[in-house]
Amino acid sequence: MRLDTSGMGDSGGKAKPFFQQSADIELAIEHFFMTCPQLKQLVLWGLCDAASAILIKLNRPDSRISGVVLLNPWVRQTQSHAQTMLKHYYLKRLISKEFWQKLLKGGLKLTDSLASLTQTLKASRAKPQTNNLPRPTTLHVTEQTYVSAMLSGWQSFGGKVLVITSGNDLTAQEFLELCAADQNWQQCLKHSAREHLPDANHTFASAIWRQRVEQCTIGFVKNTSDVIIDN
Repeated sequence: MRLDTSGMGDSGGKAKPFFQQSADIELAIEHFFMTCPQLKQLVLWGLCDAASAILIKLNRPDSRISGVVLLNPWVRQTQSHAQTMLKHYYLKRLISKEFWQKLLKGGLKLTDSLASLTQTLKASRAKPQTNNLPRPTTLHVTEQTYVSAMLSGWQSFGGKVLVITSGNDLTAQEFLELCAADQNWQQCLKHSAREHLPDANHTFASAIWRQRVEQCTIGFVKNTSDVIIDN
């Protein structure tokens, strides 16, 4: 199931931050089942912060959700983003022939570039936000706690999970770095189905990439038809 939350796309109302969209997701699920009474289960599908919103929603279990498809989940935090930028952006620029050609031709503002790099280095050394906060008893999630809420939702989910990531995307890289650095995230990813498109950008902009995402999604949905969720 894919939906437009309040204030987005075809939906009216006031837009909410992605970490406060669980009620919208639940309303959409209820309406979906009312409209299609023959429906028994569904799969939630989300890209970027929509994938994050899905994981947060899973803190309130629903046995009708047999699976979730998460594409390039958003886990932006100051320190982890800075570390990702250093590893996957600045390093690539420094070894890029085009970067040095542009620098030698005066096409770069060196002072601004150095200031940006210095700021990123400082941020990378900041105290990391903990991902081991207590599981939220309510769906009151904030910008400071949403990553922990994503983890607890994932850990509590009894259905199947498909994670699709892009190789040419800093959002995906930050998510994968988090999974590599944190044992709890690592275990969640380990027990999930995975598909990595090494050349794809964040939104899977080419027809070939979209076709691969569609194929993976269709195959995954078919494999969730016999899932029994015990909540």
